[in-house]
Amino acid sequence: MDWLGQLHNDLPAAPRKTRQRITVEKAQAALVGALQRGLSLGPDSAELVIWGPLTIEDYAYCIERFLYQQLCVASPLFDEPHRAYLNRVRLLVASLRRSAPYVVQHEPTFVASATADQLGLGTLALRQRELHAEEQRKLSEAARAEREHLLKSDFVGLYCCPRCKSWKTDYYLLQTRSADEPMTAFVSCLLCGYRFRR
Repeated sequence: MDWLGQLHNDLPAAPRKTRQRITVEKAQAALVGALQRGLSLGPDSAELVIWGPLTIEDYAYCIERFLYQQLCVASPLFDEPHRAYLNRVRLLVASLRRSAPYVVQHEPTFVASATADQLGLGTLALRQRELHAEEQRKLSEAARAEREHLLKSDFVGLYCCPRCKSWKTDYYLLQTRSADEPMTAFVSCLLCGYRFRR
């Protein structure tokens, strides 16, 4: 489905009055900036495709046009931007800065009409926590399987565990002091789970 084509056909053009146009353009720029910041992208990433065929700029434009249609055009008296429109843009900017990777999984019209609970602490945040927990579970299962494979094999590590005297140890190096000092080895025993430094 051509979202931009449908949007241009369904929604009216930007307002013609200078004050209204400036406000709308500021809202679009704020939404683009919030998406870029929430996705940890640079200021030159407005042409990056983030949802279906939509770039960051198009996605923000779709959200703003839907808000403008719902909160401003639907109202018969529109001399200057409605307070509800500006408040909604502020809410969306804050939500996109905080949880853009999970918000952009939805179409722009859903994001524009979603409640504050859905955008921040409700459905989307719950889905985020579930995805994170699933990823952590998969990582821990993979680490457990690798540890069991090492225990069954003839694997011998570089360090001896001071607690159980086993040589089945794993380690990683980290520079914890200045560059002219040697790196610190963080060792963990695969048998008893004891962790120590060398």
